[in-house]
Amino acid sequence: MATASGSGSGSGPWKRSKNNKPGLISKIKGKIRVTKMDWTPENDNKLLLLGLGKELKPADYQTIADSYKERPSKKAVQERLAKLRAKQRTALTDLGLAEPSAEIEAAWTSEEAKAAAA
Repeated sequence: MATASGSGSGSGPWKRSKNNKPGLISKIKGKIRVTKMDWTPENDNKLLLLGLGKELKPADYQTIADSYKERPSKKAVQERLAKLRAKQRTALTDLGLAEPSAEIEAAWTSEEAKAAAA
């Protein structure tokens, strides 16, 4: 991966990763930080396995974010999971299947509100 101070494509503080996708690495006040997450089917599947059907605390989102090699932000994980949960609700409703329990639904709704407010 290109480093913030080493050679690499891109100009100024922005660099490109080894796979040449812009915006994956940035230099902010001398620190390297991931700025964009590529939500592939594999990444979505991992998030589904880790997050659906349970209530997550703020620290849980960071733990999940840290488990990805791309190092997404806690907010990126929270927003993506909220989007997947909304898709799940729609799919269940469209098929006439039972929706998630009221307890899980309440937890998801509060998490989605937090993600939208952040």
